[in-house]
Order: sequence, then structure tokens, then C-alpha cells
Amino acid sequence: MQLKHDTKSEVISSAEMMRFEREHFIKKKSYFFMKNAGKQSFKFITTILKNKQPIIVLCGPGNNGGDGFVIAKLLKNKGYLTGVYVLSNKRNYKGDALRALNDYNGKIRKISSLKIIKNALIIDALFGIGLRRDIKGKLIRVFNQIKKSNNRVVSIDIPSGISSDTGKIMGSAIKAHYTVTFHKKKLGHCINSGKEFSGKLKIVDIGFKKKKMKKTFLINSPNLWIKKFPSKKSFHHKYSRGKVVIFGGAKEFTGATILAAESALRTGVGSAKILCSKDTLQIYSIKFPSVLKTEINNIIN
Repeated sequence: MQLKHDTKSEVISSAEMMRFEREHFIKKKSYFFMKNAGKQSFKFITTILKNKQPIIVLCGPGNNGGDGFVIAKLLKNKGYLTGVYVLSNKRNYKGDALRALNDYNGKIRKISSLKIIKNALIIDALFGIGLRRDIKGKLIRVFNQIKKSNNRVVSIDIPSGISSDTGKIMGSAIKAHYTVTFHKKKLGHCINSGKEFSGKLKIVDIGFKKKKMKKTFLINSPNLWIKKFPSKKSFHHKYSRGKVVIFGGAKEFTGATILAAESALRTGVGSAKILCSKDTLQIYSIKFPSVLKTEINNIIN
């Protein structure tokens, strides 16, 4: 049986997202989507900003950093006190990231000189879903400085240092309060440390077509199967809703039996029966007065 699902349940790998991006870049210039990503991130950021709150934007050398420069320009144009820190020299930027840096046309500082202002909102645009190496050296010190500050952090696409496919920490990682990601959730947002480090996830539309992607994963939730779940009818009775028989373990191993019986009852089974020994019968009788119990001492060795 194939189940229909809400597209919000879909999760994708970084490889599929990159393939999907390249497909769109054929029809429209990639910088168009970078500007949209920055604009949509900026819109979300302004909803959580406090009055006159200073902002620190950390920009990496790739497209994630390019998103950061777009965000920084929009913030600066709106009068927000914004400090931009870069990971490398301008000569190491290229493509859309370099174009975004030039469009920003504001003062930039080396990340090694970062001093976190109290209560400043930190925008993490260092590394996106393309990160393939562990965080090392001076960046670990920067990440620790951010952690100790307790300042709120908004990560762009995925927290820097989190693998977008495994959710694992790659040497070190920034723990975000919010993450703004594009088009769909990535695996790294949903599993391992990535689930915790992503904070509250905001998915934004940057202009990609809403067509089905070639390879997606699904997050298990009632939205996937609730419509196919058999509902109770007025003419149903105990023996028309299915039967479950559970073989109970020895006295010191009753936990698994209890969990199995609870699961059966919660899913709506009509009749649940526990086959158990005499020395466990009282345990199950107290726990489950609504479940049938039958002694089977004569077949237990």
C-alpha cells in the first residue's frame, strides 16, 4: 500500500539538494536564488530581533557566506548595527559569494578578531550543506567563544560544523537557536546532534519549483498514515477489532510484556491476552485489568 504524504514530511540529502539546485540554475542564474535565500532569511531574522539589537554576521568562503553577505546588506540598509566577519581574505572568494561580498560593499573584519558584543544576535553563515571536512584550529576557538557567550544564534541552511547527511558534529559545531533552511529539511536537521543543534527550524521558499524530487526520505508522523488507520465503527465489538496474544517472560522480565500489551491497547486492538506463569499473573492483573490473562505453567521449561 502506497501512502500519500504531506510534503512537509519530506527530508532530502545534501547530494539531492545540490542536484536540484543545479537543475534550477540552468534556467535562472544562481545569484538570483542566492539573493532570494538572503532575502527570506532576512525576513525571518527581523521577526526575532529586539529593538536596537546589534548583529554579528559570520560569513564563510562559499555560497553560505554569500547568503550571509546578502543578509548583512539588507540589515545594514535597514539601519541595524551590523558587524561582518569573514573566514578568509577577499581574494579567496569567487563566484556568487564574491559577487555578494562586492554588493555588500561594507566593512569586513577577520573572524580571528571576533569579539562578541553582549546580547548581539549572531548570524552563522560560515558553512552550509557542502561541508565535507572537520572543523579545526582557530574556528574551534571561535565556536567555543560563541557557546560561552550564550548569545542567540541563527544558522543559515544548517549549523556550521553539522554534517547535513548524518547530523553528526564534524570536529566542532555551532549550536543554533534557529536555523533557516531552503526548500526542504535536510537529513542533518533531523538526526543525531543535528536535531538538537538546529534549534527551531524555519523552511523558506526561495523560488524553486514545487515538483517532486528524485530521492526523498520521510519523517514518521501520523500525517503519513492516519487516513489509512482503521477507525472504530458503531457496530464493532471486542472480537471484530483483531486479537493479540503476548507470551509473558519470567518474573524478572515482565517489562517487555507490559510494553507490548500497552502498545496493543493503544493501537486499538479488540482483544489482548497475556500467556504467563503463575508467579507473574498477579503483576499483569494489577497492571492490566482489561487484558485477558492465562496461566501456562505446564508448558514453561
